[in-house]
Amino acid sequence: MASIKHNKRNFEEFVDATLESRSAAERRRDYRDLKQWTNDEIQKLKARDQAAIVFDHFSKKVDGITGLEVQRRTDPKALPVHPKDEKAAEVITDGLRYVESKSYLDESATDVFEDKIVEGYGGCIVEVERKDQEFIISPKRIPWDRIYFDPHSREKDFSDSAYFGITLWMDLEDAIALSPKKRGEIEAAYNEAQFSDETFEDRPKYWINTERKRIRVNQEFFKFRGVWHEVFYSGDIDIIPAKESPYEDEDGKPMNPIELQSDFIDRENNRWGYMERLMDVQDEINHRRSKGLHLLSSKTVIAEHGAFGKTPIEKVLKEFKKGFTFIQKIKGAEVEVDNQQDIGQSQLAFYQDALQAMDSVGINPELTGATDSAISGRAFIARQQGGMVELARIFSNHSAWKRRVYRQIWLRMRQFWTEEKWVRVSDNESALRFVGLNVPIRLIEKQLEQSSGMDIEKIYEKNRQAVEQFVQSEIQANPALGQVVETRNNVKELEMDIILEEVPDTAIIQQEQFEMLANLAGTRSDPQMFEALLELSSMPNKEAVLEKFKPDEQAAQAQAQMQQKALQIEEADKMADIAKKHAEAQKTAAEIPLLEAQTKDEIASAIERVGKTSIIGLQ
Repeated sequence: MASIKHNKRNFEEFVDATLESRSAAERRRDYRDLKQWTNDEIQKLKARDQAAIVFDHFSKKVDGITGLEVQRRTDPKALPVHPKDEKAAEVITDGLRYVESKSYLDESATDVFEDKIVEGYGGCIVEVERKDQEFIISPKRIPWDRIYFDPHSREKDFSDSAYFGITLWMDLEDAIALSPKKRGEIEAAYNEAQFSDETFEDRPKYWINTERKRIRVNQEFFKFRGVWHEVFYSGDIDIIPAKESPYEDEDGKPMNPIELQSDFIDRENNRWGYMERLMDVQDEINHRRSKGLHLLSSKTVIAEHGAFGKTPIEKVLKEFKKGFTFIQKIKGAEVEVDNQQDIGQSQLAFYQDALQAMDSVGINPELTGATDSAISGRAFIARQQGGMVELARIFSNHSAWKRRVYRQIWLRMRQFWTEEKWVRVSDNESALRFVGLNVPIRLIEKQLEQSSGMDIEKIYEKNRQAVEQFVQSEIQANPALGQVVETRNNVKELEMDIILEEVPDTAIIQQEQFEMLANLAGTRSDPQMFEALLELSSMPNKEAVLEKFKPDEQAAQAQAQMQQKALQIEEADKMADIAKKHAEAQKTAAEIPLLEAQTKDEIASAIERVGKTSIIGLQ
C-alpha cells in the first residue's frame, strides 16, 4: 500500500504546479464579486483625485450565461439495454429524478457550471449516507477552492487523472472524532502544521473566537496498482488509513466517486474558464470610463509667472475645482484654461467601443428572448440556436458532466438499494404516486394479475385498502399464497443507459403544439386525429395522457358483448315479425277466394284451400 507521504506529495505537487492558473482563477472570481481594481490601482487613483469606477458587465455576463443553464435544465432518463427491462426503465427514471429532487442537484449543477466558466473547473462527489436503515444517495458540489487533482491530467473530463482530492477545514475535535484512537497524533499534526496556500486557506481568514482550533484534513481518492483507494489524512497522519474505495462501478470494482469538468486547457495544462476572454474588456470599460470622467471634470491652467499676483497657486487651483469660479489676474497677463474636452471625449469613445465588444460576446438578446418583434416558436428557436453557437461547446460539456453524475447515481442505486424501496414520484397531494424497487411479488398477487390482466400496482391503485384486505385474508386462509415468487424492478439485475431528455430546446415548439392540441380537443371533431398528433408531438408525459385515452379492456369487452347481444335480439325480433307478416299475408290470400265463393261447392273448395295454406304457413 502506498504511504501517506505519497498522498501528501500529491497535494503539494498540485499546489506547486497550478499556482499560476489558480491565481488567475481567483482574479476572475474577484471580478465576479465586483472587486475589479487592485489596492495599488485604487491608491494611485486617489492620489490624483480620480474615482475607481466599477461599471460592471462581467458579472452580468456570468448571470446571463448561468441563467441560460437554468432555462436549459434537463431531466435524466434511463433506457434499457435489454428489451426485458423496458418496464423497469420507467421506474429507474423515476428513481433518478427522486434523487435529483431530494438532493437539489439542479441547483448544485448550476453552481458547478458557474465555477467552470469563471474559475475554469468544477465538480461534485456522489456519496452515500446511511440514516438508520436507509441509504441516502447524496451528490454534493465541491467548492472550487477545495478541489485538487493530478496536474498532469489533460482531458477536459479529467478521465486521465491519477488522483482526486478534497481539502477540508474541520474543528480539531471533529477531526479527532473520525479516529479517536489517534487523538495524540492528530493534535501533534495540528501543532506542527506549517503548510499555507491562499487558495486553500480556511474561510473566513479572521476569526472572532481566537480559541477555536481548526485543522486541514484531505480526503483523497487515488489509484494504486490500478485500483481506486480512499484515504483521510492531515500532514503526515493518516486519520483514516487508505483502503479500497467503498463505491463500485458496473463490474463491482472500486471506483472514484468524484466527477469534474473543465472547458479549456492550454499547452501548460492550465485550465481556464470562458470568462477569461472578458477580463481585458471589463478592465478597459472601467479604466476608460474612470479616465474619461476625470478628464471631463478637470482643467489645465496655463498662465504667465506672477499672473495672479500674490494669490497662492494652491488657492487658485482650489477655486478652479469649484462649480462657479471667480479669479482675478494681473492686468495684461495671459491666462489660458484648457478643459481637456477633446481628450475626455476620446476616452469615452474608446469606452463605447469596449461596451460593444462586451455585448458581442457570449449572451445576447437573441438568447434571452429580449427582441422587439413577435415571432413564431420555430423562428425564435432558429435565431436562438444561431446565437448559441459560441456557447454550444460549454453547454455540451456541462451536459456530458451531468450524464456522468447521473450514471454515478445509478451505480449507487444498484450497489446500495438492495432492499424493497418505494419512492414518491408525484408531489400532488390529491394524486400521490409511488414506484417500487426490489418489490417482492407474492403468489396471490401473481394470481390477481393473471386473472385481471393488470399489473398488481394498477390493481392496488384502484382501491389499495380493499385489495390489501383481500390479499391478507387469502394468505391467512392459505399461507402458501404468501410465498414470494418474483422480485420486480430488481436494480441489481438491471442494465441501463442514462441520457438527458432534451426538453428545454423544444419548449416554445411545445407551447405551440399544446395550443394546437387544445383547439383540436375543444372542437371534439376527431378524437383519433387528436391522439395521433399527441403521439407525434414532443409534449412531456404524453405517454401518461395517451394511456388515459385507452379504453378499459374489460369494460370494452363487456360493452362489445352487450352490443352483440342487442343486435342478436334485434335480429330475432325482425325475423319473428317477418314470419308473422308472411303468415298473415298467406292467410289473407287464402281467405279471399273464400269470401268470393258463391256456391256451396265453391265455398267447400275454398275452405279446403285455406286449411292447406294455413298449415303451410305454420310450417
